[in-house]
Amino acid sequence: MRDVNLNMIEDEATRDAIEAILESIREDTPILKGDWEFFEYEIDAAGTFEKNHGLTFVPNDYLITYDTAGSSINYNDADEETFSFTTTSSGILRLFIGRYQEEAVT
Repeated sequence: MRDVNLNMIEDEATRDAIEAILESIREDTPILKGDWEFFEYEIDAAGTFEKNHGLTFVPNDYLITYDTAGSSINYNDADEETFSFTTTSSGILRLFIGRYQEEAVT
């Protein structure tokens, strides 16, 4: 979710109401409680692939949204720069990579 600069709203009641709405959305939407990047790969053949993720931490959560390549994540191979996955065929893999954490919501 994009950060909203509530300080720009001069009317205090309006600012408080918008702040309450945003907090409610954050609390009711677990996917917002994390730090995620989206990736999409077209895979030409079965195999194991190592990819850069560009995060500043070791990801421990992977949310696969679309997979026609029979993909599996190699969780133990992830580090601060790369992650890897294995496929059983050619296809497309789309996923969010990051970490879920309660304190990510501010």
